[in-house]
Amino acid sequence: MKKHLAKILLVLTAVMLIAGCTGGGGSKEKYDLAGKTYYNTADEYDTYNPSKLWFGKDGSFVLTDNFYDGLYEISGKWALKEDVVTLTVEKTGVGEFKTILLEVKDDNTLVLKTELAGSRSDTKFSTEKPAPTATAPEPTSGTSTTGDPEMEYIAYYNASQGKGKNGSFVEFHDDGTFTFVEIQGLGATEIKGLWGVEGNMILFSNFEQVPYDHAGNPVHNFEMEMYDEDTLILQRGLESSSKGDIFTISGTIPEALQGKTGYTYNKFIHESTTEVADDRFLPVIEFFADGTFVFTENCYAGMGQYKGTYEKTDIGYVCYVEDASTMKGFAGQDVKTIYFENYDAALILLQTDLCMSRKGDKFFIALGS
Repeated sequence: MKKHLAKILLVLTAVMLIAGCTGGGGSKEKYDLAGKTYYNTADEYDTYNPSKLWFGKDGSFVLTDNFYDGLYEISGKWALKEDVVTLTVEKTGVGEFKTILLEVKDDNTLVLKTELAGSRSDTKFSTEKPAPTATAPEPTSGTSTTGDPEMEYIAYYNASQGKGKNGSFVEFHDDGTFTFVEIQGLGATEIKGLWGVEGNMILFSNFEQVPYDHAGNPVHNFEMEMYDEDTLILQRGLESSSKGDIFTISGTIPEALQGKTGYTYNKFIHESTTEVADDRFLPVIEFFADGTFVFTENCYAGMGQYKGTYEKTDIGYVCYVEDASTMKGFAGQDVKTIYFENYDAALILLQTDLCMSRKGDKFFIALGS
C-alpha cells in the first residue's frame, strides 16, 4: 500500500514445504495413497487452509478446492494405474468435471494435470501442509478496542457512513488476524478471521463464524482495495457496510474521493405478460447498494429466489448466484450466473434462461427506484 502502509505491513517470505522423493518411481512403483491427505502447495486463495485432496481407503475421494468465491467440494471414486491417479467425479459444487488426473511422483507428492476452478494444472500437492504466506502490521502506538487489550493494531474507519470513528471499522492485528466491527443502530456485529495481501488487495478469510450481508446471504470471504496509504475501499457488502464504502485511518473521506459511493439501489420488474394474471407475481430483480441482489422468479407453482452478488459493467449486470435453494425442483435451479444487458436507462434485457423468465425478456425499472 505505497509508502505509509509499507511501514505497517511486514511481508513474510512464503515457505514451501514439499515432501522429498523417496526414490525409485517409474511405472512399476507401488504407491500408497489410501488414507492420506494432500495439500495444494501453491494455493492462490487461502494459504492458511489450502485446497486439499483426501483419498479414502474404500476408493472414495474428497477434493476441497479454494477459488475466488470461497470453496467447493468435488467427490467420487479414485483409481491408481502405474503413476497416474484418475478421479472419477460423481458430485461437484462448481463446474462440470467428469474426471481429474494427477501424476504420482512418490507416496507424498502428486502433480495435478487438470485445471480446476481454483487449483491450476501442474500444481504440486504434498502430504506436508505448506506454511502460510502471511503479512502482519508493524507495532503501532494503539491497543486493540476488541479482544486482547494488549494487542497492537492499526484501524480503518468506514468514512462513507458519515460517523467518523463511531461507525463500522476494521482492525489489523500484529499476529495476522483481524476484527471487523459492523455498527448497526445501537448494536454491533464482529467478524474475526485472518487477513493477507495480494497485489493491491487485502484478503479476509478463515472466519471464526460465517458472517452474512444485509440480505441474509452468507459471506465466505471478501476483499478491500488499498487505494492509498490511508485509504481502503470495501469490495463486497456486509451487514451494514456497503460495497464501495471508503475506510480511512482518520474516519473522513479524502478530497479526491468526495462524492464516491458504492452501487445504488435499483429494482427492475418483468414486463407484463399473459402468463401472469396478476402483476404482483411478475419476476422482479433488486440490485442493492451493497453489491448484492435478489431475483424473485415465478416458477408457476409459486415464487422462488436467486440470491448473491453482482457486478455492474458498461454492458449491464453480471449476477453471481450463491443461494438458489428455493428454486430446487424447477427449471433454472442449477443456474450459477445471470446476465442482463442494458437497453436504456429504464430497461434491461435478460440474457439467461431461468424458469418463467427467458433470454431476451424485458425488465423495466420500477417507479421510484
